Amino acid sequence: MEMSEKIEEGEYGITLPAFEGNKEFGKLIDTFNHMSLGLEESFNRIYAEEVALRDANMQALQSQINPHFLNNTLEIINWKARMSGNHDVSGMIESLGVMMEATMNRKKEKFITIEEELKYVDAYLYIIHQRFGSRFHFDKDVDENLLNLKIPRLIVQPIVENAIIHGLEEKIEGAQVLIEVDIAEDMIITVSDNGRGMSLKELDE
Repeated sequence: MEMSEKIEEGEYGITLPAFEGNKEFGKLIDTFNHMSLGLEESFNRIYAEEVALRDANMQALQSQINPHFLNNTLEIINWKARMSGNHDVSGMIESLGVMMEATMNRKKEKFITIEEELKYVDAYLYIIHQRFGSRFHFDKDVDENLLNLKIPRLIVQPIVENAIIHGLEEKIEGAQVLIEVDIAEDMIITVSDNGRGMSLKELDE
């Protein structure tokens, strides 16, 4: 009875010592212990699920608040940059805003048009060009008839970023990236650069 009262008070998982004097009482104690441990396991699982749900709700709330605040802040900085005649800074802020919008994906889109994906690439490369200056050159060869076709979102920009980080950052002059979008039997998107390249060993790593 004392153990039952403790369980009622929330002490799940409490168990009685084994009882050898009577088979029926021994079976009853085993059943009681099994029930108590089962209650503890269920309570811990439910608690963990509630914590996870709370964290998910908090993250969802933050994802609603933070983008709004950050976008407003960027707009204020952009306005000040334009008023000061600093068009390079203004362009970088606008490009950063486009990149943030792409990353947040508030519409929860899995597929976007090639045209929209290339806007993300353009925004990223504008920022990169401000960093590298005349050292960096970028070209696109895109069949305009394909711009409305849909592809997985943010599939091209990370490849371009990888080409710059791993292939071009060490190149002092004449760094180049070329993006080609063409179609034969299938649509093909090619990202090429004139960087140092990668060995098969590096690819395996």
